[in-house]
Amino acid sequence: MNKRDRSKLYDNLYELADRYVQRYNPCKINSKGECLTGNCCCSGCKYLGKQGCTTKCLLCKIHLCSESSFRNPIVAGKLKVIEEIAKKYNLLGARKSKKETLSSHPFNLRIINRNYGY
Repeated sequence: MNKRDRSKLYDNLYELADRYVQRYNPCKINSKGECLTGNCCCSGCKYLGKQGCTTKCLLCKIHLCSESSFRNPIVAGKLKVIEEIAKKYNLLGARKSKKETLSSHPFNLRIINRNYGY
């Protein structure tokens, strides 16, 4: 798959995941930016701004903590399908922008898989 096609696939998967997150709101983010567990996965990220995420990161969009996954099995399943497609084309970069992810060496995903269980 060439770079342009990977970019388009990234965008399509991101938009689909975003629709699921918007529709189901699995993290139950409130007006204070707190999630249902009280321990936001986004804490400490360089892309976290006052209004939320400031970049397009597919891995962050599809990630659910175990509590959110347990309470929202339908959306967790839908996001898992997106994750499997993204893995196949090396489109998952932990706390990376789309540009950083697409320019990553293809073996970076193997390091993430080994170290973080993705």
